[in-house]
Amino acid sequence: MMPNKVVITMHIIAYFLIMIFNILFAFYYNFNVNNKGLKITAIFGIVVYFICNLIFGLIVNTIVTKIAAATN
Repeated sequence: MMPNKVVITMHIIAYFLIMIFNILFAFYYNFNVNNKGLKITAIFGIVVYFICNLIFGLIVNTIVTKIAAATN
């Protein structure tokens, strides 16, 4: 069974919701303290997490595009 556009869109939305939750979690728990190192670590963690999700999304998009082109 091939994934259709609805399933792909739902996955993209789910990844964005996970990213938003993790960002809010980092802001709420890490920025309530006065430790500068912890704040910098939280910011770098958010950036790395965003980049990893972006790369994963591009890989999935490429794979699904190739599968869809092969089946048509």
